[in-house]
Amino acid sequence: MLRDAVHASLLIYHCVDDLSSVPGIPSRQVRQAEGSMLERGDVVFATSRPLFERLGALQPKKTYYLPNVADFDHFSEARSIGAIPPEIARIPRPRLGFVGAISSHKLDLDLVSGVAERRPDWHWVLVGPPGIAESGHGRAALQRPNVHLLGHRPYQALPNYLRGIDVAVLPCKINPYTRSMFPLKFFEYLAAGKPVVATSLPALQDYSESYVKADSVEEFCQAVEMILSGRRPDEQLCLELAKRHTWDSRLDQMLEIIDHVFQSDYPEH
Repeated sequence: MLRDAVHASLLIYHCVDDLSSVPGIPSRQVRQAEGSMLERGDVVFATSRPLFERLGALQPKKTYYLPNVADFDHFSEARSIGAIPPEIARIPRPRLGFVGAISSHKLDLDLVSGVAERRPDWHWVLVGPPGIAESGHGRAALQRPNVHLLGHRPYQALPNYLRGIDVAVLPCKINPYTRSMFPLKFFEYLAAGKPVVATSLPALQDYSESYVKADSVEEFCQAVEMILSGRRPDEQLCLELAKRHTWDSRLDQMLEIIDHVFQSDYPEH
């Protein structure tokens, strides 16, 4: 793909993750390929500040920070009256919901298990395909009566699932991979009108007023208790934030940058 891109009039590198830090990935080869992309590319988009800082240190004039976004209209359907899937409706409330891959290199399964043990009256609803959590320690950590693994569900149905939860959660590990990622589901949760509790992901530091940060079992319990008692981040502020980070608005920004670079390199066009 990189060889074919050499013949393009403009080469764009959209970096959404630090793939070299994913377990089992040949990190040296990934970094080499990324280095070639940075050298040959005309525009570099990074979806988190850690990615922007790392790539920008190598190519400061080419690199732009544009965080991940969400389909606001789609996920805001969760704020309207509508169907709740029966498999969620029969789960007792309050419900703590997560949507995404259930992968132990991303999720802090010990944190999930610890909160589930401390508060057996709270029910975790995990919607997403199982990853390496399906075996060994990961599977054991999630084998609790108040942890519900629903598996993969169609994208179009996700607002219905979010409609049925009380608190949206991002119980992520803090490791080399997650330090560079910007979770797509953050703005999806906000668009759905759900209060968010998340661990200290560097990418979310710019949005500290729109979620509650919690890193330990005790902090997570306190954060959820606070939200359930009615003290949540300002909902209107969260919705306005989500509205500013949509696919349409981000595409407009990207095209403006790309057009500027193209006109600079090829002024006759």
